[in-house]
This record gives sequence, structure tokens and C-alpha cells, in this order.
Amino acid sequence: NQRLTPAALAARPQQAAALGLRRPRLHSDLFRLLFRPSAAFQRRLDLRELPKGPIIGLHFRAGDQMPKNWKDPPRHALEELNQFLDCAASLDERFEWVGTSHWMLFADTDIVTQLPRVQELRETGKLLWPSDPDSIVHLDRSPATITVRGLLRVWAEWWTLAFDVNALVLSHSGFGATALEIGAARPAFLGLGCIPADGSMG
Repeated sequence: NQRLTPAALAARPQQAAALGLRRPRLHSDLFRLLFRPSAAFQRRLDLRELPKGPIIGLHFRAGDQMPKNWKDPPRHALEELNQFLDCAASLDERFEWVGTSHWMLFADTDIVTQLPRVQELRETGKLLWPSDPDSIVHLDRSPATITVRGLLRVWAEWWTLAFDVNALVLSHSGFGATALEIGAARPAFLGLGCIPADGSMG
């Protein structure tokens, strides 16, 4: 659990320093050292159709909009997705990606696809929605009979956020937080308020 690492290192600072563990992107380094995609997961990754040019990954966590698949407290109201989209637009301006970037939206409910602004952005090709309703599962909270249907796709979505996008707009969620911390360093912001997000474990 990445949230326990700082406390563990602080409890034994001299040992941590001697082992070279006092580094800002420790979890990213450890992940790359210890893990690689299995054959089945690599096949799932190879099925993705990633667009050319800069990609802004958006992760939106509503929490309570898929009650048949899991039970979770509410995180973000659906209308708050507009702030995430506004943040992505500001990143296009900041990094001079206007007209060249795509936005990839990952969410824990397909209800977001019914929002007028999302529909408009999808029609223009600006916003991509790579999920399908059957694959939307919660890795921690969905029953195994449901999780198995979307397990590889959900991990592929996490991998995309971690390793294949140029900037991130995130919810308050471990899914996006770990993608930020494990993946390469790049611009990242919380969707509400477009506040910079720090991916270091500190």
C-alpha cells in the first residue's frame, strides 16, 4: 500500500537511506523493476487504439452511479465533470496542444456519456471514451462474477493513465493517484479547481 511507505521509511530513516529508498519516485522505480505485463494483459494492451499526438487522460470517479455493480459512497457529482473538461481545455492552452491533442475519459459510470457536453466533444473526435458498459467494474468492491468481465480492460485503462498519456486530470481516487505515482512524471491536476497534483509519495 503506497500510503504506508512514507511512515515505514520514516520509522527507520537510517536503514532506508542506507538501502537507497529515500527517493521521490520510489514506487515508480519499484514497479518498473518488479512487474511487466503478462501475455494476456499485453494482448489486451495491444488492442487499444491510442490516437497520435498529445493525450490528456481524465479519470472521473462518481462513486455511487453503478449500484448494481458495487456499493460506494458518492465522490463527484456528474455535473462536476464539466470542471474536469475545463481543466483539460486549460492544459491544451498552457502546453499549446490546441488542435493537436485528444482527451481520453475514463469513468466509473457510463452515465457520463449521456451528458450533452461529453456527447458534443465525442462527436467532434476530441474526446475518446474507450470503455464499454460491461467492462465498468470496481477492482475492490465489485463481486468476482462481475469483476472478471472487465478485469483486463480496467487494468488496461489504468495502464493507459499511468504510461501512455501526456497529462492527467484526476479525481480524488486511488485509481488515478496510483497511475500518477507509478507512471512517468508529467503534468497532473485535480479536476476540481484544476489544482496541481503531486505524484511523489511524500
